[in-house]
Amino acid sequence: MNGYPILLNVQGWRCVIVGGGAVASRKAGDLVACGAEVIVISPGITPALAEQVRAGNVTWHQMAYTPGQIAALRPRLVFTATDDTSVNRAAIWEAHQSGALVNAANNEESADFSSMVTLRRPPITVALTTGGASPALAARLKDELARAIGDEYATLAQWLGEVRPTVQDHLPDQAARRDLYQTILDSEVSDHLRRGEMQAARAVFEALVYEAEPPR
Repeated sequence: MNGYPILLNVQGWRCVIVGGGAVASRKAGDLVACGAEVIVISPGITPALAEQVRAGNVTWHQMAYTPGQIAALRPRLVFTATDDTSVNRAAIWEAHQSGALVNAANNEESADFSSMVTLRRPPITVALTTGGASPALAARLKDELARAIGDEYATLAQWLGEVRPTVQDHLPDQAARRDLYQTILDSEVSDHLRRGEMQAARAVFEALVYEAEPPR
């Protein structure tokens, strides 16, 4: 799929998953973590999904999918994840008729979007896809990214986000702000963070920000 990559804010969105196996379980977990309202339609579910149901994070319709269920629920996103191609296609058709966007675990061509392998270092999110060519390759690339992008970058991203309003107020020139951020990224801040030297990292970070501010 030659698609357009986006990061959706699904907070409060109703999302329906048709299927209750391992794939459905992973998708439900990711959606719950992002604040979505998750409904699963399936005669049976995995232990992990059952735990989500018991915790009140997922609503389970314990039945096989039949036409009309998606239209009645009016979700914004629909995920098909059953082993029955005819069921998946029927759910996709109904979802489209209801105006929902569809993800199909079997890479059905009529689906609207695909899920990407995701590495999270909050607030950093890195997503990648091989276009369905090789899930194994996607997993390998994720492992390599995980080694390259350590927790130090998450901390640095948080600090940059915190200081950004102040920098924008005191450095109205975009080029000056860009130079400051590049100086921080090229400095010893990341090295200190990587070694767990939080105080030293913060001291260098704050000094660079202070030095960049014009005299008042």
